[in-house]
Amino acid sequence: MEKVVAKELGEKITITSEDISIYYKKLYPTGRFESIFQDEEKNINEMIIKHLRREKAEKAYKSWLNELQDKYPIEVNETKWKELTG
Repeated sequence: MEKVVAKELGEKITITSEDISIYYKKLYPTGRFESIFQDEEKNINEMIIKHLRREKAEKAYKSWLNELQDKYPIEVNETKWKELTG
């Protein structure tokens, strides 16, 4: 399921430099990422991009799911459902 969602939504998600800048300013209002670990500082942009991509995918998921439900309506046979569920 995750692969389908990633393929369907992931291809449509774009992260701009403005998105990164806004997020960075929100996360680090002082304007400086400070860490005692050098590796963390190098990977901060990558971490921000992954986070923004996940946020945008979560937002897009609901509308994508609604589109699928409109396109492929599901009808439940109540009699059979009751038989199956006891």
